[in-house]
Amino acid sequence: MHQEEKNLSPYIGGILIGLLQIPSLLLFGKLLGLSSSYGSLSAYFLNIFYDLSFYPHIQKLLTGVGPWQLSLATGIVVGAYLSRKPKISLDIDPYWHYLGLQKKTVYTFSFIGGIFLVFGARLAGGCTSGHGLSGIATLSLSSFIVMSTMFLTAIAGFFGLKKIFREKN
Repeated sequence: MHQEEKNLSPYIGGILIGLLQIPSLLLFGKLLGLSSSYGSLSAYFLNIFYDLSFYPHIQKLLTGVGPWQLSLATGIVVGAYLSRKPKISLDIDPYWHYLGLQKKTVYTFSFIGGIFLVFGARLAGGCTSGHGLSGIATLSLSSFIVMSTMFLTAIAGFFGLKKIFREKN
C-alpha cells in the first residue's frame, strides 16, 4: 500500500521563515542572512595563522558573526539532509548528460559555482536569504533590484538552456 507523502505548504513555509525575522531581530539585533558568515569563518581561520589586525575590513568580519549565524547555517544543512526522501540518489540532474559532462566534472563545476555564488553574494551586499527575506521585509530598494535581477537571470538561463537542449536533440 502506497502511503501518500504530506509536504508542508510552501505558503506556510514562507510565512514561518518570514516570522523568523522577529526573534532574530529581537534576540540578536540582526536580520536573517548568511553570506557574511562565510567571510567570518575564513577570517577566523586566517587569524589563527596571520596577524590580521592591520585590515579593518577583516577585523569587522571577526566581530560580525555570532553563533546564531553558524547555527542557522548548520540548521540549513542538517534540515536539508533530514528532509530528503529516504531513497535519495547522489546522481546529478539527468540534463547534464546532454552537455556531455561526467559526474566528476559536474561535482567540480558545482563546487566552483558555489564559490562564485558566495563571492557574488558578498559583492551584491548579501545572499539570497539576506536580500529576499530581510531586504524585502525592510523594503530595501537594493534588495528589490537584486532579487529582480536574480529571477530575470534565472528565467533567461532557463530559456537559454532549453534552446540548447532542443538544438542538440
